[in-house]
Amino acid sequence: MRFDPSDEKLFFSDIQELSPEEREQFINLDRAQKIALLKNAFSGQKPGGGLSAKSILSLIIVAAVIIAFIVTWKMDMPRLTIGLFGGIWLFFGVYLMTFGKNKQTYSADSSSLKPATSGMFILAIGVLVTGGAVLSKYFSLGNVAVTCGGLLFVVCGLLFFCTSLMEKLRSSALIGEQISGECIGYVRSVGSDSESHITYIVTSAVFRYYRDGVWMEAIDNYKAQGGGSPFAVGQTVDLTIDKKDPYFITSVAERTESKAGSFMSLIFPLIFVVVGVGLTWFGLTHEIKDNQLRTTNTFKGTITDQTIEEKTAGQDWTAELITVTDKKLNEEDGFWYVYYGDDLYIYCNEDIAEQYTVGESYYFIRSAEDNHIFAVYSDKDWNYGASKDYKDLRPGKKSGNTF
Repeated sequence: MRFDPSDEKLFFSDIQELSPEEREQFINLDRAQKIALLKNAFSGQKPGGGLSAKSILSLIIVAAVIIAFIVTWKMDMPRLTIGLFGGIWLFFGVYLMTFGKNKQTYSADSSSLKPATSGMFILAIGVLVTGGAVLSKYFSLGNVAVTCGGLLFVVCGLLFFCTSLMEKLRSSALIGEQISGECIGYVRSVGSDSESHITYIVTSAVFRYYRDGVWMEAIDNYKAQGGGSPFAVGQTVDLTIDKKDPYFITSVAERTESKAGSFMSLIFPLIFVVVGVGLTWFGLTHEIKDNQLRTTNTFKGTITDQTIEEKTAGQDWTAELITVTDKKLNEEDGFWYVYYGDDLYIYCNEDIAEQYTVGESYYFIRSAEDNHIFAVYSDKDWNYGASKDYKDLRPGKKSGNTF
């Protein structure tokens, strides 16, 4: 990226290796600078106090999105919830591709990819998530989930594979422009690992080179951890730069990578591609019922009249929503009694009784003639919804319901 000496967010120096004392001082200085930045432009506050109109609008948008997520989730509208999530990815992808082309910033945690490239990746995720939400209305949710998940693996794998491949080609002089440059100093940033809570420093060399009659200064795309750099001030090196973006340094000849690291940077993404292709093939060629993907605390399955007809083999049946109020073992006959409603109960063995929880609701699918129970569905995991083809049978005909 272009080096701007007047940029207050960049910490520039000519010290190649920081001592332990200098590292601690730099970390504290960096924190102080960040606190100062948060108090002005980055916090959205005006010099005279108060939030700017842009910040207020951002807060309103964030609040609206959070409320929309809560409302759609509580109303049991999973497709719309997923669609909103995918829409957020779409928005940020388009934003980075449109406005992020020249807004590269240097930080310890920033990606080495250009903003526009990252935007394409984010946009692809948004398309897959949003497209999956739409397609699940017309196709099996299980098939759509597995297929879109597989395509997501393929997209991620190809993105990282192509990125690694392009870096190899550029550094081997097959792509890009080779030019001689001189190290003039270093920029540093402080990052932290959220899991280990370890604070670290990254360092990148700043190179100066002459191209097309103009002196250019750019920050190396590589970040070395530890507060030091392998290049000394005044050292001349061979650089590879992007012809379309002469301030984007893709490789430095003196910087070597281990063969194992180079090999894994190409092979590891291909594992994602292979797994993704397998999932996509499975999702397109196999029938996956929605309840096969259903686990606790996920989206509910749907019980239809057609599903019940298959279980009851055409017998008269009734569906009832009940709430378990108590369950006891009758020592005289050895049966467990599961109570619901006013003095209503079923009796069963211990294994079946353990499947019921007092206070929870269940759908009983029973015979209309002798109260034989065909199936029981937990209200926590299932919704009851009559299919269009069977609406004319309810109520009081072949099927019926009491809830």
